[in-house]
Amino acid sequence: MLGLLKRHEAEILLKAGHRRTEVARLTGISPGSVRRIAGEVSIEHFNDAGERKKGAPNRKAKHR
Repeated sequence: MLGLLKRHEAEILLKAGHRRTEVARLTGISPGSVRRIAGEVSIEHFNDAGERKKGAPNRKAKHR
């Protein structure tokens, strides 16, 4: 799974006019993923800290 920052990097390079194969080489992303990113909606923000889940859910919180 690609992080939002890496996706943003690929998106910026594509917007700058780089070819998909060049973007794949520069970023280390597979050409298929670059093709998918090119067809997706632009990233609004790239702070992915809130999207990552950390640890197991708190079991005590359910019973309070």
